Order: sequence, then structure tokens, then C-alpha cells
Amino acid sequence: MKKLLLLFILILPLQLGLYSQDSGLADIFKRNFEKGNMNIKYQVLQDAVDMGIDGMESLFIEAITYVLNNIDQVDREDTLVRIADITIRQIHSMNYTQALDRMWKLFIGISHTELKINILLAFGDMGKDNPSLIDKMNKWLNSRNDIFLTGRTQDIQVIIACIQALGKIGDSSSFLPIFTAMVLKYSALVNSTAQQALSLIKGDIPRLYMGVIMEGRYAEKKEALFYSLKAANLSDEQKCRVAEFALNSALHSSPGEPEDKLILLEIRYIAVNFLGEKNWTQGTDLVIEHFNQAVFDYDNRRVEKSYLLKAIQGLGNMKSHEAAKRLTLYLELINSFTENDKIYDEQIVLSVIYALSTLGDRTASAALLYTKYLDYSSNVKQAAQDALRELR
Repeated sequence: MKKLLLLFILILPLQLGLYSQDSGLADIFKRNFEKGNMNIKYQVLQDAVDMGIDGMESLFIEAITYVLNNIDQVDREDTLVRIADITIRQIHSMNYTQALDRMWKLFIGISHTELKINILLAFGDMGKDNPSLIDKMNKWLNSRNDIFLTGRTQDIQVIIACIQALGKIGDSSSFLPIFTAMVLKYSALVNSTAQQALSLIKGDIPRLYMGVIMEGRYAEKKEALFYSLKAANLSDEQKCRVAEFALNSALHSSPGEPEDKLILLEIRYIAVNFLGEKNWTQGTDLVIEHFNQAVFDYDNRRVEKSYLLKAIQGLGNMKSHEAAKRLTLYLELINSFTENDKIYDEQIVLSVIYALSTLGDRTASAALLYTKYLDYSSNVKQAAQDALRELR
């Protein structure tokens, strides 16, 4: 039957006098596609693929245009689905990039999972030099992320295919939407797919993490810092720069929601701890600002004492003269209060002394020595004496 149909396709134009020396098989297939019913249209496309004839781009442009003109039927008409499927696959096979705009219109106009996945497969191979398409794909994934946050059901298979396609393209503009999809916890498979896609993104990776910290939702900011500090493809210097950027951003953001304020506080302490571990003295000014904010927040009962203790420890880890000067001023302030019979917190005083001992800067000599003369506990006085021996 198939051979008879093909013979009919080839002979009929000759009988009608439509075939000439200049017209090729592509024109014959295109004319028969135009006048055939839906079943014949599919068979024409299938025969064109089976024969492996070159120059069939115009036929498949005609085919995808036909599908678009009948797009409201795609999700319920099986033959139209087969026409769309063979068209998508052939455009992909031919690498016919001129059809990408039509493919995008088809993608957003249908809900058929397999067709959408096949379109995205084509985009992954054909979209590298098409900024407009990449931007549309990024925005589509962003929109899925937004919808997921509302609790509405998503087609996870299509989301995974989009992430894979964007990863294959590897454009840096896709980092944020892919990262967001990863941290939203659609599913374990989405998470692992997104991680793999992120590893394929090209560009300045530290700056891309900074972009998430700058533009992402508050939860994403924290995750971006967390993942960047674990990233195997970043050096310690690069990680410190990301941590410094995150600390600066968190210190100078003003969220309205209590949960967002808590996230920013966590970002600050994660960043300070990392900078201290790496002795990143370039970040001293920001760590001092963080410490000042911690003192203010504790004095105004906005945070627990543990946050202040961590801030003191973080400043003590900076190994810089400026850090020593700031902690010395704080010890002098505590000494002044104690001298005037104010109640002191032994845990805080000891934390400051230990931090000054770690820094080992002689700037603290006078304040530590004076501590021994005040009405502190024996623990505090002994700690001050021990710290004095550590000063250089």
C-alpha cells in the first residue's frame, strides 16, 4: 500500500503536466502535502523521511505551519500529533534553525508532553547561537518556578527536558533559572538534573553565584552561598570573594518579612565563618560592620547572645590589625561598664579575650592588662593574663 501511494505521489504530477525539468522531488512532495487530507499529509512526510531526499526544508516548514494553524487540535487528534512529531524530529535532524521560531510557538501552544520534550531536545542542539530563543526558554523556566511556588502541579518531565536543553546550550544567562529550579525541590531528579546542567554553564562562575545572591529570592541567596562554598570548581580565593559579596549584600538589605531577615542573618554568619576560616583579611571591614550590627542587635534584644558570641569569634579569626583594634575598643567599653559597677556577662568578656588572644596583636595590651585590676571573676582575670602572653 505504501509503495502504491508513493507511486501515485510521483506519477500524478507527471500526468497533470506539473512536473518539469527544473522542479525537484521536494516540490512534488510539498504540493501533495498541501492538497492531501490529514492522513495523506502524514504519509507524504513519512515517505520524504524514508527516501532520505535532500532539500526538504520547505516541506517541513509547510508541515509545521499546518500544525500551528491547527494547534487547538494537537492535544486530541492522533494523526496531527504524528504529523507534529515527525516534523519536529526532521527539523531537528536537518538542523534547520530557520524553523526555531515556529517550533517555539508550537511548544508554548500545546500541552502534549512527548512533543514538548522533543522540541526541547531540538532546542538543546540548535539553540546555542540564538539569544532570543535562550531568553524565551529562561523566562519559561522562571515562570514554571513561580507557578510551582503557588502549589500548582507541573509537568516535571518537560521541566527536566528544559533544564537539560539549557544546560546543553550552556549560556550564562540560564544560571539563575536553573539554580532556582534546583533549590525549589521539585523532585530529586530535577535537583540532580539541574546540578548537572549548572556544571555545563559557561562563564564567570563566581560572578554567576553573585548574580543569584543579588537577584534571587532570599532562600535562593542562602543556597547560592552554600553551594558556591562547596563548589569543587572554585578556588578558595573565588569562594572568599563570593562570601564577601554575600556578606555585603546581607548587611545592606532591608527585607520586610521576619523569615527573610532570619535568612539574611544566617547568610552573614555563614559568610563570616568562612572568611575567618580562610583568614580572608580583605573582608575585615565587612566583618567589623557585621560585628557592630551584632552588638547593636544584641543590646536591643533582637538576637540571642549566641549570635554576638559568633560575631566576636568571627572577628577574632580575621588575623588583622583592624580586627584587633575593634575588639580592643569593645573590651575597653566593657571594662568601663564594669568599673562603674555595671553587671557584666562573663561569657561575652571571655569570648572577647579569647578572640584577642587569637589575634595576638599588641594593640590589646593595655585593655587586657586593665582587665586584671577590675572586679572580674578569677576566670576572666586568668584569661586576660594568658592572652597577654600571646601578644606579639
